[in-house]
Amino acid sequence: MTDKDNNTPKRPEQLTLYFTKIIKTKNLSEKLSSKLVADLESEELYKPDEDNINQKNGFYDKFIYKKSVQSDFSFLGIENEFWTGKPQDFKISKNYESGNENHAKLDKLCYIKTNIADDKSIFVDIFLVPSFDLIFVCGAESHSKKPIKLLENKLNIYKKDKKLAFDWETININPSFLLWLVYKKKLNPSGNINENLKLQDFKKFETEKPEDEDEDNVSENILTVDNNRKDLSFPIIYGIINKLIISELKGKFIYRKARFTIGFKVDIKKDESLIRIHSANSIRKKDYSQKIKLSLPFLNNLLIEYFKWNKLKSSEKIPDITFIDELKDKLFDEYSNTIYNFIGYRENHCKKLEEKCPKIPPIYLFDNNCVTEEYPEKVKKKIEENIKYLVDKNVLLSLQNK
Repeated sequence: MTDKDNNTPKRPEQLTLYFTKIIKTKNLSEKLSSKLVADLESEELYKPDEDNINQKNGFYDKFIYKKSVQSDFSFLGIENEFWTGKPQDFKISKNYESGNENHAKLDKLCYIKTNIADDKSIFVDIFLVPSFDLIFVCGAESHSKKPIKLLENKLNIYKKDKKLAFDWETININPSFLLWLVYKKKLNPSGNINENLKLQDFKKFETEKPEDEDEDNVSENILTVDNNRKDLSFPIIYGIINKLIISELKGKFIYRKARFTIGFKVDIKKDESLIRIHSANSIRKKDYSQKIKLSLPFLNNLLIEYFKWNKLKSSEKIPDITFIDELKDKLFDEYSNTIYNFIGYRENHCKKLEEKCPKIPPIYLFDNNCVTEEYPEKVKKKIEENIKYLVDKNVLLSLQNK
């Protein structure tokens, strides 16, 4: 929407922040960050579209979040004193101090696309934090492609200038990291990832089949939405052991005293990732600038853990065998409950049909290792033959030893 008095685009209210791209930089100085903002704004000013007279688009030098108010984005407050759960403006001075260790320099770019005919505007914001060596792009994925392309073109120009010693890369979250977060939660039920960051519980999982996997009878993807779940559920374990990969994890995090619900969405086929931040507690009633000031330090802290994980040896990036065995135990515990519930469901269905329920073959869970080891070889062989026969007849479900 636009302000009809001065034709200034007005930012709509939004509860969820969508970070469609995160870029890790090398040697992003405050000077270079400011230059990047100036270069992009001068080349791509907010103006009417040459191909569509009903549209205006481009970078806009003001940063509006509500009518006639310009947001103060000169710096982030990153230390304990700013994380009280109250609006940060109560604590933060209005001027950025380069020597203040509590202040992190923040530059911003605002790309706006306005449909003049229906008076609506789309915002895509780019935040540059030199002290983090990170660039965050916040906006709807469908509208972020052009500003991201303009940003990357400029970054490549800086990268080619050897005098700047500048480099950059896109951060795409590895799906294995999502499983590792579940593992960390299992190892430490309190959820402490580091002294500032805590994973409280999980709200959603989704598994997806990689493109290179052969076709079989397993679903292309399996999704569960659970409140206050501490670990993986039966359908997700089933997906993982059938070669599906965790492509989405949504969990509740606490950073210092602020509470966030964060969703990681990994596009396996495109090798891209999207991070959504939603918070009914800490950011819901705050204006857009306060939401960003709370979210960026939180994301930086989370990414530090991701970078640490990424530097581990391959064998250290995955859960240990005890965790895997516990998945099996949980899988068969829930499977047993499912069989029990199925029998009850089947009997109720027969009642609705007004028919006598036919008997079904019994299902036994049988551990073939612990029973046969104590017998002589001849007897053991005979038992194994009988087990194989019963398994083939769907009477026994043969398990490995716990």
